Amino acid sequence: NGYNIDQSLCEGFDSNGSDTGLPALIRRNIDYDNVFVGHYNAGDIQYNGHVSRNNNNLIYWKETKNFADGCSAHIIDSTYENGNMALPDQGAFLIEETTFGQNVVLEANHHCNVGITGVLCMPQ
Repeated sequence: NGYNIDQSLCEGFDSNGSDTGLPALIRRNIDYDNVFVGHYNAGDIQYNGHVSRNNNNLIYWKETKNFADGCSAHIIDSTYENGNMALPDQGAFLIEETTFGQNVVLEANHHCNVGITGVLCMPQ
């Protein structure tokens, strides 16, 4: 019936302290002429083949974590042009094989000293 009777499977870490995250990806998504593209908090999510052009925020990502596998990139094989990339406040944020076109602003640690949200001012 799909009901999970073992709630320990939903924990972020097992009894040994190992990360239980499973990778997922958003593949070949196109975003054009939007205000915000992205999310506040997501772990083990990869944008693969993402095209984001002419958006106020080409990507908006407030919090993340390192992938459980220890090496996957958060963004890979993607294209960004004409907008701001608001990158997370903490963790190693990996971008691989990605093209940055005209007018791209990389804003690392974008929520530092703003309000009371996020893990602020803690880049690695």
